[in-house]
Amino acid sequence: MKHYKKYVISAIVFLTMLCLCSCNSRTSSYKDLGCPTKEYYQNNLIARCVWDMTIFENKLYIGCGDYSNNSGPTPVLYCNLSDLGNWKEQAVLQDEQLGRFLLIDDKLTIPGFDPIGSPELGTYYQLDNGVWQTKSGLLDGLHNFDLIRYDGKLFAGIGASRGSTPIIASEDGKDFVRIPMNKDGEPIQTSGGECIRSHNFYVLNDNLYASFWYENMDENKLVSEIYRYENGAFAFHNNLVGKLNTGLSCRNIPPKWAKAVINDTLFLTTGHLYYTNDMSEFTLINLPEYAQTYDLYVYDNTLYILTASLDEDEYKITVYSTSTGEIDSFKKEITFNYSVHPTSFAVNDDSFFMALGKWWNDGAEQNGTIVQIKRD
Repeated sequence: MKHYKKYVISAIVFLTMLCLCSCNSRTSSYKDLGCPTKEYYQNNLIARCVWDMTIFENKLYIGCGDYSNNSGPTPVLYCNLSDLGNWKEQAVLQDEQLGRFLLIDDKLTIPGFDPIGSPELGTYYQLDNGVWQTKSGLLDGLHNFDLIRYDGKLFAGIGASRGSTPIIASEDGKDFVRIPMNKDGEPIQTSGGECIRSHNFYVLNDNLYASFWYENMDENKLVSEIYRYENGAFAFHNNLVGKLNTGLSCRNIPPKWAKAVINDTLFLTTGHLYYTNDMSEFTLINLPEYAQTYDLYVYDNTLYILTASLDEDEYKITVYSTSTGEIDSFKKEITFNYSVHPTSFAVNDDSFFMALGKWWNDGAEQNGTIVQIKRD
């Protein structure tokens, strides 16, 4: 939305509007669809967590695992929408964690967060005619956090060695080459970096952006920046330090931030919900009751926002939606209480599907529980 700022209202007015909306809503009931990850991870509660969900070809897919503690290989689990709760194993992938579902070239795709085997050749997986195919050859791609098709090329955001650029690209999805990254006309220097990673790609107003992150152990500082792709290279665009505050803490997901574009406005969540029109200025959206945002999902040109706030001993879980991107168009869809917070969700015409758990400390027995909430 090109004139978004004129719609920005004060937090007080916004909270009042949402409270009024809440008065007309009812508490939703849910149906328990089981905990399909439990049988795979008896002793690793974190690996039971469902990091991402999606609906593809009338199947509900969930991604689990733990790349910090190397819990792989990892199952691809799903259930048919016509047979909810009957969970099936579609494949077992040689990866420690399935943390993100993407749609690349009309194929369901999973970047290899931490493939088992040779770290110098990173991996991604694609569903082709019902069979998961392993695609390898990502240079220095021990961790492959994000993939995107742009300008005819497949870009991968990886965790690279010191001195290497953490973005690579390929014309054919096999022969990847490093993409230069420049700042002030000079190649970026990463010789002091212990963790050099590009976690997220963003496309906004037809421009491709990538986040870049590393810790400079020599100088004891954190570098977190946005780069824009132009003329075959990524050029420095914006410094993120101090502009985005992280509200959720988990070793397995940051900073894999949920993101979505509605009407030329990018929404993203770090636990806090932000919007931007230019990847330079980020505006915090104040949610009621100090709710944190856990996931975003776009369905039928509508953005759905998964939030939760701790209400005494339970979490109050609420989903909001907007089809315009304007703050004053936010609509409360459903709300209910549960003993643990949500981790991810998916949406279709009929229902909201939600994964529940607790990813901090040692997790919870409920980790990996899936529920269905019917839409009104």
